[in-house]
Amino acid sequence: MFSKSKYVLTFSKTRYTIIIVNDREVKNMDKLFIKNKLKKLRGNMTIEEVAYKNGITYSALVQYESENRIPCIKTKVKLSDFYELTVQGLFYLEQNKKDIQS
Repeated sequence: MFSKSKYVLTFSKTRYTIIIVNDREVKNMDKLFIKNKLKKLRGNMTIEEVAYKNGITYSALVQYESENRIPCIKTKVKLSDFYELTVQGLFYLEQNKKDIQS
């Protein structure tokens, strides 16, 4: 049985990424995980600074960091480029579990 997948091609200044999103991957995105990861990576920068540098709104970043919202794919690419991580490494639990184990 085949699952329905969406293929998203995204471009940034330095690379392009093909992201396959299916039901399993969406379930692996955890709002608490995203919140903690974004706060940790932000470090001493303010929410305003990070939002401005990534071209996203202050309120959107606040919602990501307070578990109210998960970023859209375009924002995921912006944030992963900013922090020099892959989208999977920044937002997906499955990828991070593999990174920790290796």
